[in-house]
Amino acid sequence: MRVRRTLRPGTAWAAAAALIVAPLVVAPIVSAAAPGTDDAPAAVAAAAPAAQEQAAPVVADEAQPAAAAPAPAAQEAPAADEPAEASQPATQEAPATREAPASDTAAVAPASPASDEPSTPAAESSSSSAAAPASSKAGAQRAAAPASEAAPNEEAASEPVAAAAAITPLAAGDRGTVTVRVLLDRNGSSTEAATGYAGATVELVAKTRSRAYWYDFWSNWSASSVRATCVSTSTGLCSLDVAPVTYLFQYSEVSVNLVSTGAGVTRLSQVGTGSSGGSLTTVDVINLDGDKMPKANKTAKAEDITSDSTNNPRAVFSVVRNNPSLSGKCGLKLGLLMDVSGSIADSTDGVKNLKNAAKAFVSALQGTPSQVLIRNFADSSPAVESAEVGTLTSVATQGGVTTLNNAIDQLNNSNVTGATNWDAGLYRMRNAGLDAVVIVTDGVPTYRMRGNSTSGPGNSATADVVQHANWSANAVKAGPQSIIAVGVGSDFAKLGADLNLKLLAAGQVYKASDLGALKSTLTSLAQQNCKGTVNIVKRVTASGTTTEAASTPGVGFTFKQNDAGAKATDNNGAVSFDVTSSAAQKFTEVAQPDYEIVPQNGKPASCTADGASVTVNAVAGDANSFTVAGSTTKTITCVVYNKPKPKDTSLTIKHAWVDENGAAIPAADLSDIVANDGNPALKVNTGTAAAATYGATVSTWSGSALKAGDTATVTVGTAPSLKSAYTGSCTVQSVAVTPSGATALVAAAADNAFLVTHTLKCTTQLTLIKQVETTTDVPAAATLWDLTVTGKGTGKTGTSYPVTPGVAYGISESGGPSNLAANTNFELTNVVCSNGSYDAGTQKVTVSRGKSANCTFTNSLLRLEVTKTAYAGTPDPLSNGTELASGSPIFTGQYTWLFTIKNTGKAPIKLTSVSDPQLGNVAVTCSTNKSAALATWGAFSGNSVLPTGGTYYCKATGAVTR
Repeated sequence: MRVRRTLRPGTAWAAAAALIVAPLVVAPIVSAAAPGTDDAPAAVAAAAPAAQEQAAPVVADEAQPAAAAPAPAAQEAPAADEPAEASQPATQEAPATREAPASDTAAVAPASPASDEPSTPAAESSSSSAAAPASSKAGAQRAAAPASEAAPNEEAASEPVAAAAAITPLAAGDRGTVTVRVLLDRNGSSTEAATGYAGATVELVAKTRSRAYWYDFWSNWSASSVRATCVSTSTGLCSLDVAPVTYLFQYSEVSVNLVSTGAGVTRLSQVGTGSSGGSLTTVDVINLDGDKMPKANKTAKAEDITSDSTNNPRAVFSVVRNNPSLSGKCGLKLGLLMDVSGSIADSTDGVKNLKNAAKAFVSALQGTPSQVLIRNFADSSPAVESAEVGTLTSVATQGGVTTLNNAIDQLNNSNVTGATNWDAGLYRMRNAGLDAVVIVTDGVPTYRMRGNSTSGPGNSATADVVQHANWSANAVKAGPQSIIAVGVGSDFAKLGADLNLKLLAAGQVYKASDLGALKSTLTSLAQQNCKGTVNIVKRVTASGTTTEAASTPGVGFTFKQNDAGAKATDNNGAVSFDVTSSAAQKFTEVAQPDYEIVPQNGKPASCTADGASVTVNAVAGDANSFTVAGSTTKTITCVVYNKPKPKDTSLTIKHAWVDENGAAIPAADLSDIVANDGNPALKVNTGTAAAATYGATVSTWSGSALKAGDTATVTVGTAPSLKSAYTGSCTVQSVAVTPSGATALVAAAADNAFLVTHTLKCTTQLTLIKQVETTTDVPAAATLWDLTVTGKGTGKTGTSYPVTPGVAYGISESGGPSNLAANTNFELTNVVCSNGSYDAGTQKVTVSRGKSANCTFTNSLLRLEVTKTAYAGTPDPLSNGTELASGSPIFTGQYTWLFTIKNTGKAPIKLTSVSDPQLGNVAVTCSTNKSAALATWGAFSGNSVLPTGGTYYCKATGAVTR
């Protein structure tokens, strides 16, 4: 709880207070005199509180109210939002309004600050504590000077400001915090998507004034001096701890300055802005609103309290990566990044000239180990996707050059349109695996990426747009990938536009006066590393034809220059050698066991210098060496063709037999049918055909070893013949040789197999025949039966069916006579097959290839002879009885009737029942033995089978009454 005490004039308390307060109206700088003022510091020597935090950032301690001589509690000032008590004299009341600072913003311009004191340029000091003359404007103002190419944004001089001799950390409760960010590499497409930079030193410079009590008058504004410093962290955040704003302490002309960076980068100090980069804008100074400086325990972000909405509206600092050095070798991986914005199409023949220049760049590299990819940008990137080749393409041969030039030709006046977005184009080149990115542009950037959209005025450059382009350029250079910038047109004669190019590509900036002159610029740029080189392009041709289309890159072939300095061809078959004079240069291919050079016009190589043919000389006695005159001003390309050396090899001739359906014929069938396989005929190269042998390996011919590359032709010498038994049913239908005609042999003998295929067509059939054993009293024709081959069909006797050799076919019969007398029938009594194999168990027949099988079904009439006799009484056995003679009278008494059943046909008969209607229900017993005792006779067994010629006896006994 705050206790307010009122001091009334004339009291002892008031007098004492006056004595205490008077010495406390002090100059704002506590520990040292401020240069440029007449005020001396108060001798204040109060110790810091015991609980004071030793934070990393340090700030000026003059911002704190003097702690050595505190006012009595009765004189405590009211809260900011409370009025003075009515009893207080009017002269002691707080001012109605706060006295405004002399200036809230620092003018950022290339001219000297508006000060009566001259600004003395000096080299930037690495010490933040060195004293310097003060200025009447914010110390953040730095003199604008043309940037050097080596360090385009590191200014040569800055306006000096006063620095505290010693900056004592503030206690946590006695400070506010201002935060600012230092950004490095773009890592996304959204606004300010960039990594932080660690190790940048930032200062806060300001004027201040103070008063001891709320009713006192403000002191004069102090000179500008360093009030706090910090070093950015890995996230790029820099926190400046400052004396908090109170009713006793105020700030004016506050700026945050990016002072220094670590190795490998420079601070982004100024950028070119305006419609053509004609203006310079300082971006390493952020001007803050003094009235918005933080109070105790509060944090203010620089972007929230900036008073500079034009120069650096986002209130962030940027650093510029050093441009990686570029190798001087011939054979770089290059990315051509083309500006295809509308201003290109607006100029006379602009698109045509841009295309010609880009194609000249590509063609100038032809025949070297170089690789190129092409991308473009306008409002965004890609702007014309069809005009891009997104992967590195070798230009060692014409094929790669044509691919790139065809893409360039997709540009036309209708698709070259839009604004200029360096940010989007460069961002796509990060991590591309290049040695260098060559960006060609005809104007300052007017757009930047903003997520999936863009941001920017579209017709002029702003500091915000250039800063984003710088972050993308940094991401490219982090690869590490060097950037080469080519500015086209008069805009780049202006200081700001030139500065922006150097921001991208310090040390590697080129200019063309207009698009018509760009071709010469890009050609020279492409050739700068390859002038004074001899480049060997190795091609391998299997056929020996020395054309690009008939060959592939020769990878890993080694060459020597003047019998020293061996180098191997790269994955595109190219290698480069430096030349230091016009003397003849000897190049030797290190012999490889499997390849030999293919001469071109009798020479091991063909060479050109800047595209024009030059003389190549063979080296006597050395088929692998040649000489060509050197040149320090031209690019020489020599093409060397190789082909595989012929290796010893062999061939075989195989033989196959197939049926008309292409199915292989089993060896067992062939042994039955074929009398002689015949033999093949073989011709090698242009020799005479001679007899060969199936299955034999041929490694020599006419006394010479067969070599890979020899040609072999196989034909049929002697045709095969068939055995006489098959000449009517089989024929050799055709013959085929695979591969046919003259065929080049290869080194792998297993791949030199020739196959002679004979097609054998055989007729294989099955005929079913029906035979019927009948009598005149029971006639039956064979055609009454249907005969079936399973899977082939059903027909009458004599029907034939084509069948597959070796396949088992089921055969059966059905039908028969339907007009026979009662109790008559026919039974299948036999199946016999000729020229076929019949299995009675499965009722299937198999026919061999080329055979005609006949299967005959024989049916016989079923015949039973039944005799009925009678016995008086019941003789046992019946054989002991006396049969009654036929026609004998029957008297009353007991009788036994005997039924003798005999099978007189040729097929077994199945008896299903035995009965006599005249006997009624008299039990019938049966036996196969007439002489057996009656006790052994039993009841009739249904389904009894009576074999051919077999006899069955059945009896019945009963009484006759009259």
